[in-house]
Amino acid sequence: MSLESSATIALIGIGSPYGDDQVGWRVVEAAQAQQLSVTAAVCCLVPMVDLLPLLARYDAVILVDAVAAENLPVGTVQCWSGTAIRQVNSVYSSHGFSLANVLALADSLGQLPRLLKLYGIVINPEHLATLPYLPLTPDIEAAINTTLTLLKQDEWLK
Repeated sequence: MSLESSATIALIGIGSPYGDDQVGWRVVEAAQAQQLSVTAAVCCLVPMVDLLPLLARYDAVILVDAVAAENLPVGTVQCWSGTAIRQVNSVYSSHGFSLANVLALADSLGQLPRLLKLYGIVINPEHLATLPYLPLTPDIEAAINTTLTLLKQDEWLK
């Protein structure tokens, strides 16, 4: 579904400073460097605090986050829309609130955007670094470019 030209679109990277969980942030930074046509590009650390207030501000929100998937190779990029996002196994959880919890709360409060999409990048949660800002692993570094390519082709951003 394409959006009208006046629609506001936010690209929100969810993550933490630990190892490959930074990938959502890094995609947003790369999208900003390439001047992807979005209304806002934001990095989010604590979804319950940072993401919840942002969701209702935009007509469409594209989330980018690290996800866990036992049956897919590390670095795989997948895309989900709408309510299907609630079934995704997001890696990062702050104080017991997963991305699915935050989206369910936003829905119950009437705060979801009209359109919602998640680009999930498969990481190995066992390889999350214990020290902040360690470099991304090569598979995740490559996934940033894959995700940017997919974003450039995304019908919401054309």
